[in-house]
Amino acid sequence: MKRVGWVLVALLAIAVSARADILWVANANAGNVSVIDTAKANRVVAVIALGAGSVPVEVAINAYYPEVYVTDAGRASLWVLSYVSKAVVREIPLSIIAPFGLAVMPLGEKVYVGNADGGFTAGIISVVATRTMRETSTIDISAQGLTGIDLALTPVRATTLYIACNGTDTMAGLNTATNALRGAPFPVAFNTPISRPFAIGLRPDNGFVYVCDDDPAGNVAEIVALDVPTLTPMIIPMGAASRCTDIAFHPTQRRAYVPTGGGGRVRIMDTFVNTFITNVFNVPAGALPTKAAFNERGTLGMFTEQTGAGVCLVQTMANIVQGGVIATGAQPFGCAIAAVTYDPVGARAKQRRQSRR
Repeated sequence: MKRVGWVLVALLAIAVSARADILWVANANAGNVSVIDTAKANRVVAVIALGAGSVPVEVAINAYYPEVYVTDAGRASLWVLSYVSKAVVREIPLSIIAPFGLAVMPLGEKVYVGNADGGFTAGIISVVATRTMRETSTIDISAQGLTGIDLALTPVRATTLYIACNGTDTMAGLNTATNALRGAPFPVAFNTPISRPFAIGLRPDNGFVYVCDDDPAGNVAEIVALDVPTLTPMIIPMGAASRCTDIAFHPTQRRAYVPTGGGGRVRIMDTFVNTFITNVFNVPAGALPTKAAFNERGTLGMFTEQTGAGVCLVQTMANIVQGGVIATGAQPFGCAIAAVTYDPVGARAKQRRQSRR
């Protein structure tokens, strides 16, 4: 019996390690979302059409329940897609005009939506309850002159929502229990006066928050790393003729991938010493890498590539691109990866129990 038990454990380990990953890609100019299955030769297995006039921007996975969220800057809404059926579940109208960044609470009960609008809804962040699938409130940070374009939650307990404030070269922190700002906005102190915060992320151990400067002129870009306890800034230069459109953190190692947009590279950062260590892998010639993501085990990375209108997969052990560009649709932007390991009924029931506590 003991031998049989060991065999079963070994088979289970093989099954877990071989599980498939599903990739979700928002194709901004095509108005749809592509779904790629790594168990099916990395083929596009579904193309989910959104409504007329849609401009899908960012994608986020609810790790607690099999739902995928997509911001739509064209229709001022948030789309809910089913991870199981790979179809639209609901379109949620929002109060903001240009939904952009996304942050999902760890238990999946709430989604914060950033706003790229520079007009009369600038300074508004939407809050969506996933159980009822509707916008339940908005957070107004316009009194501080802020526009919260991209969002990031502190890991595990998610007590603070960090906000990249695109119009003011600042970062703000929001108390997720009260939805109130934690003090005054913090200046990011970019070196380039024409730059704007574009993306934000937190190291998995919550030691640093990183704000990406995407210089719209493409002259120079940088990342500002802020120590979380003190928020002491450290500028990490990217070099001339670079952009910085995203930062994605390896879940188990001290590395981050930084797509450089117009720079045509994806760079690797050592996040313990906060320096770039290499120009990662050879991306396809003429590539414009924009957004990046990892699977939960860190074995697979990906980045959207706008020149080839698709995504590239990265084998993270050796940091090499697997094959060429997987075509998805016009101007792919946001992306996300998750494994097929969900129990829809049990997860939703547990989420409801947690929300009532």
